[in-house]
Amino acid sequence: MIRLHRQQLPQELAARLNTWRAELLQRIAAGQDVSDFTNVRYRDAALKNVLKAESHDKCIYCETKILHAQFGDVEHIRPKSRFRERALDHDNLALSCAVCNNAKGDAWDDAIPFLNPYAEDPAQQIRAFGPMLTALPQAHNAMETIRQLTLNRTGLLERRAERLQNLRALLNEYQVAVDQNMRRIAERELVEATKADREFAFVVRCFLREHGLPLPAY
Repeated sequence: MIRLHRQQLPQELAARLNTWRAELLQRIAAGQDVSDFTNVRYRDAALKNVLKAESHDKCIYCETKILHAQFGDVEHIRPKSRFRERALDHDNLALSCAVCNNAKGDAWDDAIPFLNPYAEDPAQQIRAFGPMLTALPQAHNAMETIRQLTLNRTGLLERRAERLQNLRALLNEYQVAVDQNMRRIAERELVEATKADREFAFVVRCFLREHGLPLPAY
């Protein structure tokens, strides 16, 4: 999980969202069922495209490049079943894979909320040891996020391990290179693997820092 940033909505989309939110609040105040109303609107194609761009086409939780094999779910950070008034708030919407979305479900605890990579830097609460994610001491939010969303499930561990294994040869080239030009080329390629649009960027960053590669601040 890496730090993410919201994009400014296109003017037309922002206007539509404002209109929908106003109608949503009116329906809630009138005691109406709003599930059908919200379900259609938060799946709006233009809105989903913004969410895709914000998360680099990755699940905001597990960092899987989900659009290679899935359409991707529009996730409500605070579940819409419990926070109906926030069902169409841009800052409550994100892209996630179906597995993380289903694992999270309607769970929510205000005392220990799930990590929100748009509001906080996960690197302040999580570390990766090889493919395994672990929460820092006293980082209860991170611990609950990893547990509830099964962020160390077998499939993820296998894919992360494969990603790291594919970088080992390049890392070895960087570490043993005598020619400085070759060393710089290897370093540049390794740094590229840590960029936000790359799958499992967080575990790659931790792995390369552990092996002494100087990385920029993210």
